[in-house]
Amino acid sequence: IAITADKRAYHRFMRSYCGEKVSDCPPFPPRGGGLCQKLVDGTSCIFLITIGEQVSQIELACSIAHEATHAMRWLFEQIREKKPGIEAQAYLVEHIVRHGLLALADRPLASVSN
Repeated sequence: IAITADKRAYHRFMRSYCGEKVSDCPPFPPRGGGLCQKLVDGTSCIFLITIGEQVSQIELACSIAHEATHAMRWLFEQIREKKPGIEAQAYLVEHIVRHGLLALADRPLASVSN
């Protein structure tokens, strides 16, 4: 699982991942948005969480939690866990959110004005 809120890093990664088909790759999320992608390449799998500009730490946490839930579901699917326990799901989302917040907490927030 990887997480970024850096638009340039996202575009660099997607160019290297998608190659000539970069136009088929999802755009960087808009302000207030997020994106979780399951990227499978041969025998490897990356769950890439990308977070657009957020207006507050609360919105940042909410966006990470939302995208972490997608990553958690896809991860259990990837390892063929058909009935993961509720606690296992909760702990995995908690882990992703905790490390996502640690990675992104110092990012500048977007201005509240439109």
